[in-house]
Amino acid sequence: MSKKLTTKQFVQRAERVHGNRYDYALSVFTGVDNKVTIICRVHGPFQQRPADHHRGSGCALCNERQALTKDVFTDRANEKHNCQYSYEKVKYKNVTTKVKIVCPEHGTFEQTQKDHMYGYGCPSCGGTKKVTTKQFIARARVAHKSKYSYKKTNLDGMNTNVTITCGVHGDFSQRPADHLNGVGCPVCGAKKQGGGYSETFFLQCPGVKKIPAQVYLVSVDNHFCKIGITKKRYIKQRFPGIHFSVLAAAPLPLYEAFLKEQQILDKFQSYRYKIKDLQKLRCTGWTECFPLSLAPILKQEIDKCVGLNNV
Repeated sequence: MSKKLTTKQFVQRAERVHGNRYDYALSVFTGVDNKVTIICRVHGPFQQRPADHHRGSGCALCNERQALTKDVFTDRANEKHNCQYSYEKVKYKNVTTKVKIVCPEHGTFEQTQKDHMYGYGCPSCGGTKKVTTKQFIARARVAHKSKYSYKKTNLDGMNTNVTITCGVHGDFSQRPADHLNGVGCPVCGAKKQGGGYSETFFLQCPGVKKIPAQVYLVSVDNHFCKIGITKKRYIKQRFPGIHFSVLAAAPLPLYEAFLKEQQILDKFQSYRYKIKDLQKLRCTGWTECFPLSLAPILKQEIDKCVGLNNV
């Protein structure tokens, strides 16, 4: 890999390896050994060396799924694709090795187990809209237990976004394959995870980008400090029952607050607490926590985004 590789070239090579599994909106290539931020469409942002990513490495949370035996893979694939394909030619090795799958209409095609279980099927069928809107809605209602409305849904292939309506948060846009794989309303998902914002979240829900929010820095129990964002007017509402002090806060639109938080987390990644350290302190959100000694520098990062000297 050439050291002169640009971000655009990095993304092009990554998409040849991984297809459209990841979003590279936050990726800035600065060298083969310098980690870039990549967005998993299921689990959100993660960091990885460009060289590793081009070799096939991806989201660690996705890869944590155990390898399936051929029989288990066949059973789950039949359930996922409604017995549409034959798996008699499958010689299963692991989640990233391509296997031969037989489409009754177009013959044999190759695909990784991970992609197939993610909702991808015969590429020829996809091109001819094998799955109808009615069939998609029926499968989606089973997958999500009739949680969503599909009155505005018009299927144009499994990889082209459709409009789905959440009864609580309204319309959102999503790939049919992702939706059938269990991905739902991003606003519900973010609330369930206690935040969980990602670039994909804002792409699906552009209307929330300008909601008033804050990026903040707090010290917790005088043990460590934590970076975060909140839509709450008073930060103390974010930490009920926890002894903390606000060290810095900057009011920003929600999307800008998210970008600022990600910028700080990426810049000071090597200083983040390890899981075992935060478990001792009984803290969640460990990826946003730093030693208290770093607080003055982190405070400057937040202050300068709006030119503040004091909070």
